[in-house]
Amino acid sequence: MRVFDTYYFNIADKVSFQETKPYLDRMLSELGYRYTDIAFMLIENPYAFGAKPKPTDKLFKAMPGMKKYYFTESGPSITETGVTSFHADWWDGHIHADRGDWDEIARTFAGVPRTFRFLSGKLILDGVNWFDDSDSSLAVSDWDDDRKSNPLRVSFLSNQIMQMSSFGEGRKRNTIIVTIEVTSSDGIRASRPVIEKLEPWLGKPYRTAISNDTVWRQYTFAKDEFARQKALCLLHDKALERAGELALPKSPHTIGNIPDKKLEHVADRYATEKAFKDTGFTRVKGQPNWIHLYSSTDENGFLYEANVQKLTGMNAFRCWIEVSSCNFGVHSDPFKDYYVSEEQQSADILKAFADFCVWVRDSYGEKLLKDFGKKPAWYNECES
Repeated sequence: MRVFDTYYFNIADKVSFQETKPYLDRMLSELGYRYTDIAFMLIENPYAFGAKPKPTDKLFKAMPGMKKYYFTESGPSITETGVTSFHADWWDGHIHADRGDWDEIARTFAGVPRTFRFLSGKLILDGVNWFDDSDSSLAVSDWDDDRKSNPLRVSFLSNQIMQMSSFGEGRKRNTIIVTIEVTSSDGIRASRPVIEKLEPWLGKPYRTAISNDTVWRQYTFAKDEFARQKALCLLHDKALERAGELALPKSPHTIGNIPDKKLEHVADRYATEKAFKDTGFTRVKGQPNWIHLYSSTDENGFLYEANVQKLTGMNAFRCWIEVSSCNFGVHSDPFKDYYVSEEQQSADILKAFADFCVWVRDSYGEKLLKDFGKKPAWYNECES
């Protein structure tokens, strides 16, 4: 297993997107860091039907050498096009651009989005020597077969600094993502000293919704171990789904016969707090007003998250539980909807769901411990 810490920065107040690459080059050089490779992707707007000329047309006219990076990927409803250095055999580490094209890639990003109006893009300075013994190889983070030949689904971690933007965000956001491998021959090391060197240039990292913290600790596994973990997770998903079907009542109504009257407390904060009172699950702040999230942990370091989602415009909701640790993530059925005509029906279902979540934590957690093991103490020590 390889472990990485990821930090997000917004440097829009320091430098524009077009000038970011030279800015990062200066920062790394002055701090004594270097990178070994560059990877990139720029995606055209798939909904700009009939737009002439397309960004790739203008790009290839200005820099014909960029044609070799063109890609097209057909999905269920849209076809996405653009340019990328990610190859079909990216599992084997083939994600980088030819070194002879670095100047043209830099010119391309300097022209986005004014000259080349791509919808979104990312530029990765890869193989950064954050530490003297940093591993410059990439670590595949998702070995699913359907990702292997799709450049839009490349999923890897490495010692890198990434410039990323969706150009509809305007000038108020210029995202920089710094990823640092913290595994070493001596165990897990701290990433904060590196970040402290970068902060005069990048500012303070911001708290993300992904990790609810300023650092997101991630892990990768070798292909065989990934397959084992995935198979186990699918088995536990099904087991939790069956257990939920037995523990939770059926919906009092279907979407076709739900009475048309507004109820005040259906899966709202009042109703969910009442249901989860004295369960050891605490409300997680900062969620959208239609989501109520309650979390709990156990002595093994497993995180239990009870989700209640109010369905817009009707007396209906859905609820499910997710359990995760550093090496797994499982959940009960998140698509079982409840349609109610009385507040008491909502209260009864929510209480049954809260009891089910307590059972998952206090009883089913032992099965997860047997298959996945206890979370290592070092995993949460991101700020040391």
